[in-house]
Amino acid sequence: MNNLDNLHKIIEKYLEFVHLWYESDSDSEDSLEELDIDKFKVAKIHISLDASSSMEGEKWTKAITTVTAICKAASMINNLQVTVSIRATTMSSGIRSLPFVAIVYDSSKDSFAKVRNIFPYLHPYGSTPEGLCYEAIMDSLGEASSEEEHFFLNFSDGQPAYAYSADGYGFCYDYNYGG
Repeated sequence: MNNLDNLHKIIEKYLEFVHLWYESDSDSEDSLEELDIDKFKVAKIHISLDASSSMEGEKWTKAITTVTAICKAASMINNLQVTVSIRATTMSSGIRSLPFVAIVYDSSKDSFAKVRNIFPYLHPYGSTPEGLCYEAIMDSLGEASSEEEHFFLNFSDGQPAYAYSADGYGFCYDYNYGG
């Protein structure tokens, strides 16, 4: 069984529990004794959103909607943690386009209200510095352990494009978006 199967099983068991609890005629905690509850490792998911201008429109709307649903699920499941980052480029002094990664949500620190408050203001812009930003993201993921599993989800339209400047190799900034 692979890691995605384990994650699917966690979510499936949670939904089964909620359904059985809702359907039970008893308001007492005795009805909990009838349930078979499995324990799973903590699942940490890092979702990276391509926020380049090629993602504008329907692609961005679908990506943000999906990520919002995952964040909501994480807010209701104790052993599921989600971090969301966006990656794109921005202008620096109007001279060149610089790649960046911004952590816009971390369920271990932020309430779901942050998603409702910030996500509507996120919009695609600039180029897609995939490889440069992945390195910054991977450095922040940490190591999986016997107690934790780590997953990386990439939302992109598959059009990576970033032009290096003539004066040197490109690089990627790693920011935590406040809140």
